[in-house]
Amino acid sequence: MIINSKKYEMIVKSIKYFFDNLSDKKLILSKNINSSEMKLETLKTTLEDLKKKDIYDYEMSNPYYRIFI
Repeated sequence: MIINSKKYEMIVKSIKYFFDNLSDKKLILSKNINSSEMKLETLKTTLEDLKKKDIYDYEMSNPYYRIFI
């Protein structure tokens, strides 16, 4: 998680951008992800939220997730 934190931060921000600008559905995340550097705890919570909503599973490798980035 720590090693890939910048990658995950970029993916989370890309997913948020996708839903805010390109999707009819709005994505509401529990934590503020607008800061330039997310705290690791915030990032972990956000990734867990996305996993629960069946949007992005950071533990699984899937080429279809590339659409967000």
